[in-house]
Amino acid sequence: MKKPEIMGTLEPLTIKDGETGQLKIKASGVPKPTIKWLKDGKELRPTNRVESVVDEDGTVALVIKNARPEDAGTYSVVVHNPLGEAKSTAPVAVERE
Repeated sequence: MKKPEIMGTLEPLTIKDGETGQLKIKASGVPKPTIKWLKDGKELRPTNRVESVVDEDGTVALVIKNARPEDAGTYSVVVHNPLGEAKSTAPVAVERE
């Protein structure tokens, strides 16, 4: 058993309006942690443009497709298992063309 850990931190991200960007970290823990994304402190629900992707190697990414100005904000990833949780936060900006 091992509490969740995030290797590295989320990096600030700037996406051009209409383009795709992603926030990425690597997470570990036993049992395997659950992943939750927050935007401006509120839980983020997946949509057809914004989705969470988890690879077998523990890489966790939030992919924002066709970015819009309303996607800008402060994003956090929370990894949680019964032994605890870890969190990383970064700002996302959307630049207009």
